[in-house]
Amino acid sequence: MDESGTICTFVGANAGKGRASFRATLYESEAMERVLLLKGGAGNGKSTLMRRLAAAAEAAGARVERVFCPSDPRSLDAVVCRERGWAVTDATPPHADEARYHCAPEEYLSLSPFVDGG
Repeated sequence: MDESGTICTFVGANAGKGRASFRATLYESEAMERVLLLKGGAGNGKSTLMRRLAAAAEAAGARVERVFCPSDPRSLDAVVCRERGWAVTDATPPHADEARYHCAPEEYLSLSPFVDGG
């Protein structure tokens, strides 16, 4: 935890016996009002969006958990704001997330339509 109370962590690791993941423990769907599962290719802006959401929440006084990618620690895998009831996760492979329950707060957001190809 840093001075602002922000928690920075990993929910997975690259280990000798392969990749270990604890993504299922990232948040409890029942405790969240909204969860965005981001889809999109490399460079689509998933980490940038999560960084900006985290900064905005912190600026509003909320405590945020930043979850970094074990294979690229400069990249975010998720941002969770428990006290405000939301989470945003990178749901593209290799850590593909799927909605856990029908009609739950989890919804997909594809960033691909917003990429400027020029």
